[in-house]
Amino acid sequence: MVKEIYDAASEWYESMYIDGDDNKYMKDERAAAEFWKKNKKSLVMPKIVSLGVGSGQDISILGYPSSTYFTGYDISPGMLKNARTKFPDYTFIEHDCNTIINTKADVLVSMFGTPNYIGINGLLMHYIIMECKHAFFIFYGENYKDGLVENYTTYSYEHLKSCFWNATVTKLNDNYNIVSW
Repeated sequence: MVKEIYDAASEWYESMYIDGDDNKYMKDERAAAEFWKKNKKSLVMPKIVSLGVGSGQDISILGYPSSTYFTGYDISPGMLKNARTKFPDYTFIEHDCNTIINTKADVLVSMFGTPNYIGINGLLMHYIIMECKHAFFIFYGENYKDGLVENYTTYSYEHLKSCFWNATVTKLNDNYNIVSW
């Protein structure tokens, strides 16, 4: 069901998420990019895996990491088609991120909805299997309404702090919480 919903959304999604200072839909992405820029780990050519890469916003949020060391996974062929159009040098793979991905990475990234669809245990499963060293997750806050998918778990800032006690948990804004290490 999520696949079909995001495939349909891929038709209009790009028209809403156009870069520009006055685009209200890009406010959260700009805030996430600023957080990443200030807090990213200094690794030489880190291999980054993005779960739920959608149409590729993760690439600009992460400051355009090397295409050689970035792979984005998403369930929606339509979203991935948009990502490939915008970022033809990057690798994108159609995959349900609720199932195991057999690869290795230094940094596991998952933002804006996907962490809530996968859940904390699913993210940690990927992190362990991929033998990651760092993570950057942006979760919907407990009162956020997705508007697309009905079945996902929201987490309060306090809950994330208790689950990720050894990580940095930060409120991005009223809608989102960041967990990183």
